[in-house]
Amino acid sequence: MAEFPDAVVYAVPEPDGELRGTMRALWARYPEHPPYLRPGGDPPPHCTLGRLTGSHAITLEAVEARVGPLLPVRCDVAEATLFVETEPDRYRRFDRMPFGG
Repeated sequence: MAEFPDAVVYAVPEPDGELRGTMRALWARYPEHPPYLRPGGDPPPHCTLGRLTGSHAITLEAVEARVGPLLPVRCDVAEATLFVETEPDRYRRFDRMPFGG
């Protein structure tokens, strides 16, 4: 697990090479929607587990204590969904792309 300072605690997928390549291909397909509104950004693949700020803030230590014993988890990624932020912390689905089949 890791954190984006002052943002979220997240699980780190391992290995991340194939997932990272897929994410980069999706960003290339939708250049008008860069990741986290940062053109040229290359954030790591991650699974958000909790926020570090706000009314329901949690700490990395609390997440590690609660989630750590459940890891590792094997997941198959079946689709990508592009969400667009319409206002702070409000999103709508823009596109859905199933993988293989």
